[in-house]
Amino acid sequence: MVDMKKIIVFLFIISLLFIIGNHNRIFINNGIRYRIVANGDDKSSQELKWQINSEVIPIIETFDHSSKEKMQQSIKDNLEKIDSVVKKYTDNYKIVYGDNYFPEKEYNNVTYKDGYYDSLVIYLGSSTGHNWWCFMFPPLCELEIQKDNLSDIEYDFYFKSIIKKYL
Repeated sequence: MVDMKKIIVFLFIISLLFIIGNHNRIFINNGIRYRIVANGDDKSSQELKWQINSEVIPIIETFDHSSKEKMQQSIKDNLEKIDSVVKKYTDNYKIVYGDNYFPEKEYNNVTYKDGYYDSLVIYLGSSTGHNWWCFMFPPLCELEIQKDNLSDIEYDFYFKSIIKKYL
């Protein structure tokens, strides 16, 4: 007779291997992104982008990250707060929450395909400069700022959340 514990462990390992192989697709399809696009690539436009971003990220950190739905509600509930931050620096901007276009980007040997994604985007001025983006859900923005290479952190963070949620 086959030991039931061995079958469960075997199925768990197979599931983890599947998740590892597909973790980026899970983030891409189910995540919520945050993006800030600078007016241009000149020094003052890029500095403005970073100044605003340094005040928006702490607001995002206060959001309810426990589920995608709660994160979506947190974004909606805090749009005025984010608007007031941006308004301190410029009056030439637009903040959009919903399905926004993201160009293709390669980061950490992963290609993120272009397309429309659930996201909060701050467009500054003509929005022709370099941008910065991260995943608000799952909450990886702060990790993105602190680390150059997220590959190990993403796996660890994602698996911890799965284990906490389902075990």
